[in-house]
Amino acid sequence: MAQERETDWNPLLFRDLEDYREGVELFASEDKDISFPNDGNEKALIVFETIFKFARERVDIAAGSLCNEFTGDQRYINAVEEFLNKPKSELRILVNSWNQEDMEQSSFFKNLKGKSNVTVKRSEEKFFAKDEENEQKQLHFCVGDDKMYRLEYDIAKRKAICNFNNPEIVQTLRKVFDKIFPKGALVDLSTISFAY
Repeated sequence: MAQERETDWNPLLFRDLEDYREGVELFASEDKDISFPNDGNEKALIVFETIFKFARERVDIAAGSLCNEFTGDQRYINAVEEFLNKPKSELRILVNSWNQEDMEQSSFFKNLKGKSNVTVKRSEEKFFAKDEENEQKQLHFCVGDDKMYRLEYDIAKRKAICNFNNPEIVQTLRKVFDKIFPKGALVDLSTISFAY
């Protein structure tokens, strides 16, 4: 039986970030097929933490460098660590703005060093889609298992659309990811001299 798609979620109904977190975790725990907006570092962090919390086997991330304050936030690092401790977990990362010096300063990548269930690759290829004005916009995204996603369409403002139960969109994003990921150059974290 096909699940009815819900689209009437209004993030303005939440008074603060804790309300937002409760709403996001409710959607994830109840497998709600509700697409909702996500913007700003704090709300983005809540969505990423929730994806890592509820993903059981696989998370794929396509992004710029991932060497920034956001991924260096201890809450982000802890969420990734907890996911990687799950049996059968696998994290695949594809970065398109790789820089050796930035990588050496990254507490996020330092934490991933030595983990056999993590693969990091770099590629010059980027993901694009047309916006409402028919202009090309670069995309970053994260997909969890076969149903969760956060699709960032405004990288500078961290504006994204998210859903915790939309296998169709995840399948599309993963198909694009799987086309580029095998061609990417492996980033061997064991060879990087991290600064701290």
